Amino acid sequence: MKAISLWQPWASALFTPLKPDETRHWVLPDWAIGVPIAIHAAQRDTAAERDFWRIITDGSDHEKFRDIGIGRYEDLPRGCILGTVVFASAIRTQFCRYDRSTRDREWGNYADDRFAWPVVSRNLFPTPIPCIGRQGFFNWKHRPARGKEA
Repeated sequence: MKAISLWQPWASALFTPLKPDETRHWVLPDWAIGVPIAIHAAQRDTAAERDFWRIITDGSDHEKFRDIGIGRYEDLPRGCILGTVVFASAIRTQFCRYDRSTRDREWGNYADDRFAWPVVSRNLFPTPIPCIGRQGFFNWKHRPARGKEA
């Protein structure tokens, strides 16, 4: 399965109504349209992400994170696969940004000459799966942990 890394809190936000699109400076490849893509939460943590969390999660946005089991910034899973999403065909941001709410636009970069990858379905795993991420798309093969025999 293909996977892609996102920084937190944007990775987790893809599994809430807060982030309807992933936005990138490159178009979504045709092979990635309509198929499950694993979403990896990057291990990295910077002051910019912490500041964004403090500003954006005031009020109802915070409730959306609580709905997926995240109460505080420190609870954001990192260095793991969170689940899968299915993307529709990419749209140039200048053609879709005004169809998005102000809150939606806060969760993506809708500047000119970028692309929105609309999320059409989400599957958040019950437990994040540890994984080392990569830039761009990368191959991920889920290997379930072996259970202890009784």
